[in-house]
Amino acid sequence: MWDNVLMLIVVGVFSFLCWKITQNEPNTIKFYSKFLLYYLHGSLVGFFVWPVFLFNMKDTKNARIGAGLIKPVTKIIGIKWTFRNDKVIREDRGAVIVSNHQSSLDVLGMFQLWHIAKNMTAIAKKEIFYVWPFGLAAYLAGVVFIDRSKAKNAYDTLKVTSDVMVKQKTKIWLFPEGTRNKDYSNMLPFKKGAFTMAVAAQVPIIPAVFSPYYFINRKKHIFNKGHVIIQFLDPEPTTGLTEDDIPALIERVRTKMIAAYRDLEKEVLNDLPADYPYTTKGYLIMWHKIIYICIITLVTYILKQLFSETPNFIKFKSKFFVFYIWSSIIAIVLLPFFVFNPKNVKNSLFASQIVKHVTKILEVKWHLRNGKVLAEDRGAVVVSNHQSTIDILGMFNIWHVADKVAAIARKEIFYVWPFGLAAYLGGVVFIDRNNSKEAYKQLKVTSEVMIKNKTKIWLFPEGTRNKDFTKLLPFKKGAFNIAVAAQVPIIPVVFSPYYFINRDKNIFNKGHVIIQCLEPVPTEGLTMEDVPDLITRVRNTMDAVYKELSKEVLSALPPNYPLATVD
Repeated sequence: MWDNVLMLIVVGVFSFLCWKITQNEPNTIKFYSKFLLYYLHGSLVGFFVWPVFLFNMKDTKNARIGAGLIKPVTKIIGIKWTFRNDKVIREDRGAVIVSNHQSSLDVLGMFQLWHIAKNMTAIAKKEIFYVWPFGLAAYLAGVVFIDRSKAKNAYDTLKVTSDVMVKQKTKIWLFPEGTRNKDYSNMLPFKKGAFTMAVAAQVPIIPAVFSPYYFINRKKHIFNKGHVIIQFLDPEPTTGLTEDDIPALIERVRTKMIAAYRDLEKEVLNDLPADYPYTTKGYLIMWHKIIYICIITLVTYILKQLFSETPNFIKFKSKFFVFYIWSSIIAIVLLPFFVFNPKNVKNSLFASQIVKHVTKILEVKWHLRNGKVLAEDRGAVVVSNHQSTIDILGMFNIWHVADKVAAIARKEIFYVWPFGLAAYLGGVVFIDRNNSKEAYKQLKVTSEVMIKNKTKIWLFPEGTRNKDFTKLLPFKKGAFNIAVAAQVPIIPVVFSPYYFINRDKNIFNKGHVIIQCLEPVPTEGLTMEDVPDLITRVRNTMDAVYKELSKEVLSALPPNYPLATVD
């Protein structure tokens, strides 16, 4: 009953939100939804691009790429941008661009013309840096963050930036008002930082004036479609000027910008229809109604499937989806820290302790047996059976016992960013199974590190996921070659069958997994000729334990266990 009540509440809330967003009349939800969409799109782009930016950090080309990916959101928000006299920012030279600052949408306007200016960066307050992943992506794209509360540090940062501007012919964009101006009738007083920088570098100042955002009213929660003109004024030269000339320079530039702002204000307001902003008063138009009904129907269906007690495709996939999304979010948060100590197995240990908590949502209980063999401080090769991607979650739940562990994974996982990149920086070793020679070299290097640092290497000798829960697949010899070559013991680890998962029937119930650590198998004195016999011995032992665990977990199930896959 409570599941149905919860579903009705969720559908009701979602329906209400959709209704408010698709209304033509202004309202709080519709107003903030546009800003939310803008911020989410920027964060999503930041999420995907910042790992790429790592390869060429603080390059202004990164900013151009990021701007190009973010700017299309303007079509959804419903803003049209027009540029005038933009030829002044096309010139290949260093310059300081100063513009009025009315809203966070000013940044979206900048993104629209970044490809025109090409070699350009921006100055922003340091607080924006902490708005990750957007802030991190901005930093890696060359945006300079300053602490406005510490004038000396800010001045030193601007001085270094101005040196780069001259050397690399970079344009630097600043908002001299220092904060957003909520008074559309005038401009705030200008701070002198931008002008000091321009005079010190003897580069021109290019004033940029954004026309008023007449279509936005925070108090009335209005955010309509709108048109913004960005007017570039002729460059103001600073050649020959000194610090004493800065106050007059500020006043001169500000006066010109105010005059241009008022001209633009008259122009955009005169172009508005007589009944603006409610040119389409009334109820939802036909297409809004159709879209609204389709969305509500789809959401209702998905929620019904998720809360259903009967197995279904959506419910099944949603559990894996939660695991993947949670892992990706943790990867995004931790990646910047891993960069400072790359390929250290301690990174993986730290990450595992955070990721493992998702097991409570998936409702899988893990029980480790004989974990003392993993806890010993020595190099070893750990081999385990491989049934599902959930095996990784099992490893995360016992990683703290083994402490220093480096997992071996196929190279394809590396490209599943951000998880793959975080795994690489966390010490996971990726091998190309299609190139046995290179894979062997990589494993040889890894085995040397294993001996030196007393690290355990974890491999799945079956080589792929085993969909047959009745027995183990044949073992590949890579793990055993490493152990024999390094003369370190093999620690077999057996995961009990995932009786609660059945891909064919879309079943993913609550479950209990036993992770049984077997006694180490010594390899001292063995040679490569002994590897086949070693593989057979270890596999037979693991297979026997697997079948015993299968009987144990299945016999422990209650008689009314839902849809147990015991067949």
